Amino acid sequence: MKCKLIIICGIVVGLTLNVQGQVIRGTGIKVGVISATQIWNNPDINSQIDPRWGFDAGCFLDGPHYGYISVMTEMHYSQKGYSVTQTETLGKTSTFKPRIDYLSVPVFIKIRGPGGIISPYIFGGPRFDFQLSHKPNGAQTKYDNMKNTDIGSSVGFGFEIETSFHFNYLAEFRYCPSFTNIYENESVSVKNRSLEFFLGILWK
Repeated sequence: MKCKLIIICGIVVGLTLNVQGQVIRGTGIKVGVISATQIWNNPDINSQIDPRWGFDAGCFLDGPHYGYISVMTEMHYSQKGYSVTQTETLGKTSTFKPRIDYLSVPVFIKIRGPGGIISPYIFGGPRFDFQLSHKPNGAQTKYDNMKNTDIGSSVGFGFEIETSFHFNYLAEFRYCPSFTNIYENESVSVKNRSLEFFLGILWK
């Protein structure tokens, strides 16, 4: 599945790399890390839920655009989940790190600051996640019944660094809460939430 995503990203970048004019500003790739967790409305009283670190990589299309405002569409392979430490009867603790892999498709409105060597920008918009696989690691029953789709939003900021070549470097931070429950029953509901940091390249 990872290889398929890389191939798709390569096709997207390749097809749009030489587009000129005012419609498409550019295409690129982003690679980063995720501090992911899950919000349980009724967690076990003997469990401590903490963030789980994961990997993220994807491609994006920056455009169409008008002036300093553009629409940015992305496609990512994204590792989410959480880390939980459980206290057993005799005081012994055990840590489990369940993971869910998603194909994540966010669509942003991006607003850039004035041009220069370093240009700041902010962005925000909806996000659609489609489950690719999961590794329960101690949460088999709940993870086998997780929903295959998740809808949320992403908001953040970043910086583009101008170069003398036909590409810019970029660094980016985003906050990604979910609107929908990925698991629920009569007593428990679960939502994803994550903080994400990326480095990338924008080809113009």
